[in-house]
Amino acid sequence: MEDAVLFVAHKRSINLPAMYMESLHYDGQEYISKLLPKYLGAEDTKLNSWIMQHILVGMVKRAFNPGCKFDELMVLTGVQGVGKTSFIEKLALFPEWYCSLNNIKGKDAISNLVGKIVVELEEFVALRNAKSADEAKLFISARTSTVRLPYERFSTDVKRTCILIATTNDATFLGDFSGERRYLPVKVNAENIQIPLMYDPEKYPVLETITRKEHEEIIKQDFEGAIAEAVYLYENKLHDFYLPKELRSDLDFVIQTHKSDNRHVQNFFDFMEWKTTKSDTPNLLCSAEFTSRYPETNEKVFSELMANEMIDEWRLEPSVKSKKVRIDGVVRVSKKFYKRNINTDFVEVNAEDIPF
Repeated sequence: MEDAVLFVAHKRSINLPAMYMESLHYDGQEYISKLLPKYLGAEDTKLNSWIMQHILVGMVKRAFNPGCKFDELMVLTGVQGVGKTSFIEKLALFPEWYCSLNNIKGKDAISNLVGKIVVELEEFVALRNAKSADEAKLFISARTSTVRLPYERFSTDVKRTCILIATTNDATFLGDFSGERRYLPVKVNAENIQIPLMYDPEKYPVLETITRKEHEEIIKQDFEGAIAEAVYLYENKLHDFYLPKELRSDLDFVIQTHKSDNRHVQNFFDFMEWKTTKSDTPNLLCSAEFTSRYPETNEKVFSELMANEMIDEWRLEPSVKSKKVRIDGVVRVSKKFYKRNINTDFVEVNAEDIPF
């Protein structure tokens, strides 16, 4: 009998977040690009605008298609009291659709995600507590989770319906090789906030001319307008889920400013500069070549740095794996060799395409 009831219930299930989002009217105005500068004092840049749009369209995508691919994580950085958590709560539209985590391990962390559309990783603690960078990456990119929900007899696969947003007061929250572009940092600034999310006219003179009710209406209109805009962009396929090429260098620069200082990273970039400018074989390198110059950095660290920092410039060459190769006059025996990706302006054509 219980199985029959569950079968019928699943057949008649409803998606409240998706239904509510679809009910919102989009009036054609730009709301998304104004949220971060207006309520958190973030810089009004093309990168920040794309990040906010990407996160909201991703939220709509997950609400409409639970378990779909969405690997990025916006990180709000800045001092306490700016309103980072309040901002995230507003994005969730209703308290029931928001939760916060300080740990990504265990069944409680997974069960807390069920039914939510926005989950805050408070002070980046949940990711710092992960056993490794790989564990954090797997949690961020997971599309389903296996968990035994309360009162259920068996474990079940639950499709993820939420996006993740992290907050932190630490300007250098990224480790040595944290997975780079999956993290989308946005620096907030209390001094540049146009309208605070907390109604306190004595603390914020800008609120002296509006009532509490008017303040609430302004916030509701802006956040619901932003969600409605995100729905419009998603349904009309107007958002590119890949970071635009012209913004990649901007994001790389922002990421570098949030990385903690580390001798391995500095050694790595010193080595890569030498490799490019002075090496006799600038287009081939191996892990032993690096670790022999910098003994304090082991092969695992080197591999992680190559994967995260040089993925666009170098590729792992399996054909010379664990073989002897002469590099800069020295015969190297290494487990991993890399070749530089050589970009040219030549275009391959078929013989039949040549008009002569």
